[in-house]
Amino acid sequence: MKNKLYLGFCVGSLVGLIFLINLILFNKIKIHNCSCNNVISYNYFFVFLFLSIIFLVSLFYYLFSLKLTKKEDIIKSNFNLLYSILDNDEKKLFDLIQSKGGEIPQLEISKKFGKIKAHRLIEKLMSKKIVAKKRNGNNNTILINKNLLYSLNYKK
Repeated sequence: MKNKLYLGFCVGSLVGLIFLINLILFNKIKIHNCSCNNVISYNYFFVFLFLSIIFLVSLFYYLFSLKLTKKEDIIKSNFNLLYSILDNDEKKLFDLIQSKGGEIPQLEISKKFGKIKAHRLIEKLMSKKIVAKKRNGNNNTILINKNLLYSLNYKK
């Protein structure tokens, strides 16, 4: 929706610029340098400058948002691909870790899944390089891969 709004601003300002240039080129507006009361001053220059700035800003924003939309689509398809290689319990564990900000104590996972099942799920995700294990004294912290976590946060 935002893309269409900025595209509308871009097209509207371009139409305004073309209209203003046509008026100037066909001598409908005469710009003089004297201080007469009946002469149109340089206000049209500022209108032209203002419309040009609106046109350029909205055009660049529209083009930039198209690139972002493409990147978001790629990330979404990669995320769907990642989800397709996980089984149901791995998906639940991955969602749990993701809901905790990408970092969760292994003890909390063990409480939810059981110690042996949690260990096996973590090992499976580690073998797929989705998560990593960080030692904290007697406890472990399970972390989502940094690149994957960046992509997940970018997607939101």
